[in-house]
Amino acid sequence: MEKRMLYKSFNLTKSFGKKVVFERLSFEIFEGECVLIEGPNGTGKTTLLNILSKFDIDYQGEVLFRGVDLKKENLKDLPISFLPDEPIYYEALTVKEHMKLVAITYGYSKKEAQSLIDSISVVLDLKDYHNFFPSWLSKGTKQKFMIALSLLKRFDVYIADEPFANLDSKTILTFCEILETLKKCGKTIILTSHQKNEYLEKFVDRNIILAKG
Repeated sequence: MEKRMLYKSFNLTKSFGKKVVFERLSFEIFEGECVLIEGPNGTGKTTLLNILSKFDIDYQGEVLFRGVDLKKENLKDLPISFLPDEPIYYEALTVKEHMKLVAITYGYSKKEAQSLIDSISVVLDLKDYHNFFPSWLSKGTKQKFMIALSLLKRFDVYIADEPFANLDSKTILTFCEILETLKKCGKTIILTSHQKNEYLEKFVDRNIILAKG
């Protein structure tokens, strides 16, 4: 069965003032693939994810999503779950309140939401932190909390910026297993990582390598 094109980039160039982050970058990403974006600090990994997520449309060249230019005004709501490299949360909501809010917002019934929250919390060892405010959490637990929120969104594409940062080896393995399951279900996974991960490399379909200069 032929894979459908998800993203196609033509001569993508991004600059901040006179500083060129990357230049004439062309690549393809197909539906159901796991793509790892690699490169040293400062090569534009996060910037590229922001472009693919349509958070940044100030670039030269062309990026197509399912054949439509990302800069087109009619291409508004992309089916993407985005996990940023820095936690984003509401100070006044607990971990569980965040999870309920996300689940209900993205179309789950209260019963479905509770079941999904319970299962994700068990897998990521978050059950004991439901009544904590995110600011109380350690860096590693806060990262697991952000992963949980990203998994509560029902989308075709999961984009994650350095998702393994601050995670212990057990949680890294667990998250890789989750990503592999999503891939088997036909979801597309695009992520960055500066950490070597033997398990992840087993199911990554392709690498986009960014270099300085």
